[in-house]
Amino acid sequence: MRRVDRREVLPLEEAQRTAQWYERVHSAQLALLGGQSHRTFDKVTLAGTDINAWEPRPDASMHVLQYLRGAAGQSDIISVQGYNFEKFLGPEFPVSEILPLQLGTGSGAAVINDPWVAVGLVISIDPNGYVVTFQAPGQ
Repeated sequence: MRRVDRREVLPLEEAQRTAQWYERVHSAQLALLGGQSHRTFDKVTLAGTDINAWEPRPDASMHVLQYLRGAAGQSDIISVQGYNFEKFLGPEFPVSEILPLQLGTGSGAAVINDPWVAVGLVISIDPNGYVVTFQAPGQ
């Protein structure tokens, strides 16, 4: 395994820790989708605000691209790409403006509190609701 930023080969122990960490994140993503490749939800809220506040068009989508740790005294950032929203104010948001991200179905909701679990999230507006998938980095 290579360090992305410097193209260095990681020591085996560090590569194993990274693989274990990624497996935990990926498992949490799969659990949100019920083990499927996608799942449809009735409602999406970002830190308590309905995604409809961004005024999505019927073919709108939101892609969570990156989580960036803030320097000392600065907020952590989530980088989001929004397509076909009337009031999209991105692409960079403080984590507190996105998380917790709630994906509602009926009377229940799946909640994302971990910014790493949010990375790769794709929410597409569909006539039947909000279709949620995850894209692995580089896809």
